[in-house]
Amino acid sequence: MQDDPPRQALRLALAARRMDMKELSARLGKNDSYIQQYLNRGTPRNLAMADALAIAENVGVDLSALVPASARQALGLADRQQPVPVPATAPDANAILTQIRATIPTPSEMKTDLPVYGTVECGNGDYMEFTDTFMIKRPPVWSGRDDVYAVRASGESMTPRFFPGEIVLVDTRLKPRHGNDVIIQLHDGDGNDGIRRAMLKIYIKKSPTLYVFSSYNPDYEQTIEVPVEQVKSVDVVVPTSELLGG
Repeated sequence: MQDDPPRQALRLALAARRMDMKELSARLGKNDSYIQQYLNRGTPRNLAMADALAIAENVGVDLSALVPASARQALGLADRQQPVPVPATAPDANAILTQIRATIPTPSEMKTDLPVYGTVECGNGDYMEFTDTFMIKRPPVWSGRDDVYAVRASGESMTPRFFPGEIVLVDTRLKPRHGNDVIIQLHDGDGNDGIRRAMLKIYIKKSPTLYVFSSYNPDYEQTIEVPVEQVKSVDVVVPTSELLGG
């Protein structure tokens, strides 16, 4: 996998641009080792479409060289058996966006019935309240499901991974794993679930007595321990690109 065509193309592009893997990871808004893990360890196996688009724009490589053959066919891109020569300038961003948008469902194909919670900031550090509810367009792959929801991020502790006001999509069916972005719903302490508090954090681990979470922004507390009895649920955040086939 380490020598497959998408990885070869990216290595050539980085060398041509004299850009190191850490710099590209930062431009993508990822952790410092993201590109290194992709190239050398095969994780992730394939780039999400949003990441492939961002890489194409940053290093000037043809988008078709960064995605597997199945994705090239779905996007209607030319099938290339060998790495694409690195162009002198980046490909036209508008043309690439047009190709990506063709794979995304139109608003008319989505029902406006996915609930969004957490629109009111609690004002107590990283907490936000589940009080108001409104509806947004539902991704077609979530059609008919009542175990999914969304929140509006608040606070700065997860920037630049999530920015204040950003809509975050959540799947309660998934089991949290180390490194997942999660919504932690907390018991309110008086047995009334009408108003719930929640946090957006990175899941680290669970012991018999404690959950351990982390913030993404290094300016905020990096280790957050929450007693198990205070946690109502830990729900996994799903990247939008995965729901749209990225």
